[in-house]
Amino acid sequence: MLGLFSVTNRNPNLDKRELSINVVRNYPDRQPRFTCALCSVWINPREWQIGPPDAENPRGKPFIAEAHPQFKMASEVLATKG
Repeated sequence: MLGLFSVTNRNPNLDKRELSINVVRNYPDRQPRFTCALCSVWINPREWQIGPPDAENPRGKPFIAEAHPQFKMASEVLATKG
């Protein structure tokens, strides 16, 4: 189940404080990810990703993708509510 990000990359349900966030913990790096049950947006931490291949990097170029803008807020909710 892959979520689609809005144009502004923000989750409107979190802005309204309708917290319908689910925690996903089964990633090998042991960092939690979050998903909104209302709009299926994935809230990811800062993580390594592999970009598309090109002439210099036939297997793809690794880069660090920045965290979702609301990752910190979702982590704080997880810390307070468990």
